[in-house]
Amino acid sequence: MADGGLSEADIDRIEVTLPEQRVRVGDSAMPNINLPHLLALFLVDGGVSFDSIHDHARMSDPEVRRVAARITVTPRPGAGRRDLAHLAVIAKGRRMTYAPTHVRGQPQDPMTRAEVAAKALDLLSPV
Repeated sequence: MADGGLSEADIDRIEVTLPEQRVRVGDSAMPNINLPHLLALFLVDGGVSFDSIHDHARMSDPEVRRVAARITVTPRPGAGRRDLAHLAVIAKGRRMTYAPTHVRGQPQDPMTRAEVAAKALDLLSPV
């Protein structure tokens, strides 16, 4: 978590709230839409790739499961279907929150050329 200078070991827990209609991603058997699993992968590996988020075997990885157990996903009553996730990271006695208004890559929060190139390479390299 480069923004806060935190490592996975520093994080006590992560709380995510989503619109009620989208909260099913908190316990999906599909690795690419299971939010606690995806966040745990990000923390354990230092990032994610197309391959890593689709790797069913990683859902059984003890380290990933240990980190995912500290992540909760709950419904946020009143949030609209298109509202984004809100995130609270509790670490070192501090609570840091993040409530984005736009998805990265949209015109309101554009990616750099380098980010687009890296994403394209990640998506195309398995082929």
